[in-house]
Amino acid sequence: LVQRGHEVTVLASSASILFDPNDASTLKFEVYPTSLTKTEFENIVMQQVKRWSDIRKDSFWLYFSQVQEIMSIFGDITRKFCKDVVSNKKFMKKVQESRFDVIFADAIFPCSELLAELFNIPFVYSHSFSPGYSFERHSGGFIFPPSYVPVVMSKLSDQMTFMERVKNVLYVLYFDFWYQIFDMKKWDHFYSEVL
Repeated sequence: LVQRGHEVTVLASSASILFDPNDASTLKFEVYPTSLTKTEFENIVMQQVKRWSDIRKDSFWLYFSQVQEIMSIFGDITRKFCKDVVSNKKFMKKVQESRFDVIFADAIFPCSELLAELFNIPFVYSHSFSPGYSFERHSGGFIFPPSYVPVVMSKLSDQMTFMERVKNVLYVLYFDFWYQIFDMKKWDHFYSEVL
């Protein structure tokens, strides 16, 4: 986008470990303060990544139940960061006055659609990643027919046999009705408070 002459602004928390807003870049950064320090956040991320890498992968069902616990921790942090940004009236006013045209968001992190709603601008997911595509399907309205599109991290390909398609449908049902990447009740309650 920058190479095509568009101005790109990255909204990042003060605890962000992915971006250094002080580095020279063609991107503009808007940093909002959070209650977690960068070191605290980095320590949490490193602990959870180590925990994730230590999970045995011999059972799809056991593996994802343990991944769900890890994602619950990240979900709580993400909700806290979201609350930090939307409750910061001064920062929200500054961003609103910038009059952005669109929000590009990573589908794995909720909050972007809330910001888009608050700023009354469209949003676009940058890629699809959540297990079972559940977040993208429910939040973004993406269509992923399970008979054709294999579930992320299922080890299935786009050339599935009939039994693999049945297995894929079971995975989708699992992710829809049992596995929760985020505690949607907490997010629904939070969104209701904000809106």
